[in-house]
Amino acid sequence: MLKNIKEGRLFSSIILITIAFIIVHLFHTYYNIPASDMFDIEIDNSFSEIFLYVQELAIAVLLFLIYRKSGFLVFLAWGLIFTYVLLDDSLLVHERIGVWLVDRFGVENNYGVRGRDITEVAVQLAFGIPLITFMGWAHLFRSDEKARQISITLFFWLALLVSFAIVLDWFHVKIMIINLKPILGTIEDGAEMFILTGILWYVFRQWKNYEAEIIRPDYVIKPKR
Repeated sequence: MLKNIKEGRLFSSIILITIAFIIVHLFHTYYNIPASDMFDIEIDNSFSEIFLYVQELAIAVLLFLIYRKSGFLVFLAWGLIFTYVLLDDSLLVHERIGVWLVDRFGVENNYGVRGRDITEVAVQLAFGIPLITFMGWAHLFRSDEKARQISITLFFWLALLVSFAIVLDWFHVKIMIINLKPILGTIEDGAEMFILTGILWYVFRQWKNYEAEIIRPDYVIKPKR
């Protein structure tokens, strides 16, 4: 079924849907049309966020399928990374644990940085470091040249996503000019949507390429006859 999907039509549709979400969000922000906050792309679990969750799930599933086809552990590692991205976005993992840590240990604001900002980053590192370490090991020792090239590209995609999801979000929280907050929020969340679409497109193309090949990793020990 997946093999019969027309790539150009699929991703053109996703981009158009993304643009539509942003336009509706702007009308909601400035004219309150439509009135429901479910059309606000800055709200967790809104319609646009659910659309992102579906894309994140598709990315993780495709990476697991590539791992199953190729046998290269680096794709399993990347599948786990995007599974965490999905769970963190949909279940608000780092936000909820971060708030709990603030209440539990009384983390205070320091040098203009909120206590919850500190704990949320700590939670992200606690989950992210083991996943990135596993990916790095698999990248070096459980992949071939082609898989490493794909892994490096995914790393740059992820870095771009993080730069908007974390760095720009921090400026969005801190900025004091009220009129700029909606604009910065739209840029931040809109960029995340386009980046995730780009990642999905890239992973989908790699999956199709692997499906067309027969891969036997060099490190797999072949049984003796």
